[in-house]
Amino acid sequence: MKIVNIIQVNYLRDGFDETDITEERYKESELKYGDTNQIVSEEHFNVEGVRSLLTLNQHNEAGKLMQSELYDADNEMVQRMKYSYDERGRMVKEILCYGKDSPEYGSHYVYENNLLVRQDVYDEDEFIYTEKIFEYRDDKMFREIDFTEEGEKQYLIEQEFNDKGLLTKRIRHELLDKDRRTCLYEYDEYDNKIKELILNYKGELIAKIYYAYNENRQLIEAEEEDLDHYKKLKYDYTGNLVSKVEEYNREGKLQQWLASHFDETGNLLKSEVFHIDEINPDQYRLVNEVRYEWSESEM
Repeated sequence: MKIVNIIQVNYLRDGFDETDITEERYKESELKYGDTNQIVSEEHFNVEGVRSLLTLNQHNEAGKLMQSELYDADNEMVQRMKYSYDERGRMVKEILCYGKDSPEYGSHYVYENNLLVRQDVYDEDEFIYTEKIFEYRDDKMFREIDFTEEGEKQYLIEQEFNDKGLLTKRIRHELLDKDRRTCLYEYDEYDNKIKELILNYKGELIAKIYYAYNENRQLIEAEEEDLDHYKKLKYDYTGNLVSKVEEYNREGKLQQWLASHFDETGNLLKSEVFHIDEINPDQYRLVNEVRYEWSESEM
């Protein structure tokens, strides 16, 4: 069994001198992986080292999640999710309960011609209402209708695709709130998404994202802007792994960066976050480290 202990190290400024930094170190979580390389156990701890949450997962031989249970700090089960699949591996049931003696609520998924056409809500084994209906054209979902429990149409989602099957337009109508958001997408000759525009119900531009790629078709830049915020992210790689992400403001000043370090097999060993120092805006300092300690253990 593969195990990873995740250690959080925070460097907290507690004064106005450059050396006024306090280190806070604790084990944040422990993850255990099963034979299919899926997480079977996930424990989380607070700063004092006391376990706050535990998640236990069960998978089938194909690696699909069959059950997930969440336990609180008192070791009481507070949530259970159960999943069922058909012979093609498609999810057909998703059942939720909040605690050991809680009733079960679930979503049932209905397929026709290998396409998801309906999502129904059940209370125990009793049908309550149809939550979503999906419609297709040329095997592409072009319309989704979401309903309230009372049967009212709540959301209408419409989608358009180009001749390559790539999504070019998505409109979300919020029917009860009488609102609408439209997303427009553009691609380069290699089918990489290069532009994403978001329009309000008046057709006015309210947000945009531009993407750039290197010769290996790896994302190297994402420029995001809405009515209140702006940031540009730049990505560096070691092979196919993202080793550094830098964030810049509208004036082109570096605000912070995330550096990631991997072993020869691609396991993440450490991530570091640097940002502008609070008392010296011309310098940067390390504010957080996350260390990943990998090991093997017999079950």
